Amino acid sequence: MSLNVQKSKSIGLVSIFLMSLFLAMVTTAPVVSAVNETSSGTITGTETWTGVMNLDGDVLVAGGAKLIINAGTTINIPANKSIQIQGSICAGDSACGSSQASTGSPIRFIWGAASTAPNQTGSCYVTGVYNPDMACGSGIYLASTIDQSLTRMNHVTLDGAYGIPVDIDGQGTIKYGAMVFDGASLSVTNPTFKDTNTTNVLAFNGASPTLDGGTFAVGIDTQGYHGAAIQAYGAGAGLVVMQILNSAFTGEETDCGSQGGGRSAVYLEDSFVRMDTLSITENSYGAFLRSSSGYLTNSTVTTKCNAIDTNSHLVTNGQTQTFVISDNTITPTDGAG
Repeated sequence: MSLNVQKSKSIGLVSIFLMSLFLAMVTTAPVVSAVNETSSGTITGTETWTGVMNLDGDVLVAGGAKLIINAGTTINIPANKSIQIQGSICAGDSACGSSQASTGSPIRFIWGAASTAPNQTGSCYVTGVYNPDMACGSGIYLASTIDQSLTRMNHVTLDGAYGIPVDIDGQGTIKYGAMVFDGASLSVTNPTFKDTNTTNVLAFNGASPTLDGGTFAVGIDTQGYHGAAIQAYGAGAGLVVMQILNSAFTGEETDCGSQGGGRSAVYLEDSFVRMDTLSITENSYGAFLRSSSGYLTNSTVTTKCNAIDTNSHLVTNGQTQTFVISDNTITPTDGAG
């Protein structure tokens, strides 16, 4: 074999080795991730929020993008601004890539106070809504397009969110939610809601979230926009049911009847929901089910007025579903059980 042939073979082998090494370096290179970068606008890649994150506008996590929020992070958000998730959000859960949040190290979303300038209206004063409140529109919106395998939220606190208005049926039926599940199904563990004007959680369009270990409160709005702590419309009616587990609800003990202004802790319509180990206290009403079914088990419901109201059951594929009430302690002061 000639020297030139040997050299050619050696160079070829070296080239193959270098190419293999280069490919190995490429395939093992870490994914570039931004940190505390997007204070407003659209996140299109992977971004991590940690420490203190100050927003100055709405944030959208686009489809295919991922927002990671580490334990102990505080997100300060202007009044009437929102975070909308079309891709994925991993907040306080090590299973999806963030550091693990806890009671002592929660994730806090804090909305600022709205302007009190007279004769001004906010972003919700539009056709079909006409809500003038300057804080209206604040909250977290989870779309049906989320990547459920990468989306989890644990030990998150929403403080001071007014709620996002949503047309839930495309026909002008406007409902509000500080955390909105629009066809989204994911696990949210240990959520806490403070000073929500309208409704803590709004689930619709087939959404089937699991809410576990939550602290919820009826809305506090004084202009008539306050709602139940949790509202569901057409939720949990598919193969996966919506679940509310190990959670506490409080509110306000207003007078009973239509003039009292009280709201139920949980309001369900055209939905199937499993409720287990709930505590509903210090509120006028407990749960109201309209054309809905599911379970209420192992719970304590102590209310001033009616504890449990039902108005027909959910019908799917021509079959009427049942509502099972079992192993509860139900104590209404003035109303019916």
